[in-house]
Amino acid sequence: MFKIINLDGVAAIALLVISVASASAQTRVGDRVFIHTIFVGQPGVSDDLTVPSFSWSRSSDGTPDTNYSAILSKRITENSGVVITEPTWTRFGQLSGFQNLVTAFKYMPISDAEHQLMMCVGLQVEWGGTGTDRIGASSFSVVTPQLYIGKGFGDLPSELSWLRPFAVTGQFGLSLPTKPNTSSDPFVATGGATLFNWSMSLQYNDSAHPWKVFDIDIAPLVEVSFTTPVADALPNAAGTTGTVNAGLAFSGKGIQLATEAIFPVNSISGHGVGVAATLTFSFSELAPNTLGRPLFGKY
Repeated sequence: MFKIINLDGVAAIALLVISVASASAQTRVGDRVFIHTIFVGQPGVSDDLTVPSFSWSRSSDGTPDTNYSAILSKRITENSGVVITEPTWTRFGQLSGFQNLVTAFKYMPISDAEHQLMMCVGLQVEWGGTGTDRIGASSFSVVTPQLYIGKGFGDLPSELSWLRPFAVTGQFGLSLPTKPNTSSDPFVATGGATLFNWSMSLQYNDSAHPWKVFDIDIAPLVEVSFTTPVADALPNAAGTTGTVNAGLAFSGKGIQLATEAIFPVNSISGHGVGVAATLTFSFSELAPNTLGRPLFGKY
């Protein structure tokens, strides 16, 4: 998460988005296009690269927390895929290093174009020992079964037509450490806690009459992201933490820039307002015959 924003870099990204013709770098089912959100995983499988993904915020004691990462999503078949998050570089106060490598496998059993509905099940693994211990990367792995869902409201009746541009997405997972915390010391953990992670987004994306600036589609969105300890948490980390995040997504041909402000929901979730942004490239639109097709099966 960022302490200082380089305005020249932001301007360069904006020019890159504006320089391409109108389209999107998003997940589609029927007429519904789901925005690539920052805190909620996509409800489908896709072929895209997010680089950079960055954020800046302050911890509960005011310490600056900066993160940079890259995320690669790749379809294996039409309905399955993997997501690889390269070790996130973190600077927390005066300490810096890499978080553990995170990978996920996703399978999409539902893709209903008529009802603008998508659903994926997945298994995410944080690989212990692949990061830097001085910034908190654990030596043990964490396995998280996941559910991803997206629903557009374009199938609502005409009397509710004003709701048709809206869509919701959600991601729900239970993080299970391979080494649970068994410490009797209330301040020192010997392992990890079992956590329930849940995130949702509300997005406005009117494909019939999109908001446009210089042929760039603009979509407002709000996300919430929460973590609730279920078992083995230290007493000072036993409460729910989370953020409410609001911003805009700017979409061009095969590319999307999303920016959001981060608002912690309570004092243990953070201090003050933070910022997050992602730049996503869709291989399905930029390279449909090579990188943008599944590795196996029809395309």
